[in-house]
Amino acid sequence: MVQIDKLCLNDVNRDILKEYQIFLLTEQHLLDNSISSYVLDVYKYLEFLENDGIASCMQIKKEDLLCYMTYLDDEKYSIYSVVRKITSFRTFHLYLHKNYHIEDITKGITPPRFYKKIPDILSIEEVEQLLDIRLVCAYDYRNKAMMELMYATGLRVSELVNLEMTNIDLEEGIVRCYGKGNKERIVPIGQVAMRYLRLYLDHYREVLKKKKLCDK
Repeated sequence: MVQIDKLCLNDVNRDILKEYQIFLLTEQHLLDNSISSYVLDVYKYLEFLENDGIASCMQIKKEDLLCYMTYLDDEKYSIYSVVRKITSFRTFHLYLHKNYHIEDITKGITPPRFYKKIPDILSIEEVEQLLDIRLVCAYDYRNKAMMELMYATGLRVSELVNLEMTNIDLEEGIVRCYGKGNKERIVPIGQVAMRYLRLYLDHYREVLKKKKLCDK
């Protein structure tokens, strides 16, 4: 756990933080790593406030907490770090409220919502480079067929590598794939992908199979 005596805090905050660490261990029964995470989050919080002229955690007001949250935003902390730190603040101020009968200033403080990062997309030039495979050996033709099929259908890599021959209907020009939740999708292949698939299947697949039974 954290050696609180070595932290840069005044005596009042250091003593309360020691008590808080014992509380997390004996009352909350948290693991050492979790306790260290909570304590270090609170330490950074108290250190910031001390530097801002607030000598004791008993004197922290809601605007002080909001000021620290603004600081976290200015310092470009990730949303995951901010959510974790807010959880640490809430636990600490709830401890102060129950043990020292001071107002819980975290009421009404809501953590930022998680968001899904928009995935990066390839430019037209990058796609062309990706598909521009020099065709020399059987592996080249296999890779070309795979890349053209992915590009034409939007298959995930996991869907592509799990395809079996029975999933591909060259006569109808469709592929059946199974994605998340084992949901079936039927996707048209397209003429270019069809051409390279036929080329690979007719002339090179048998070479790579090496006389082994294989449905893929």
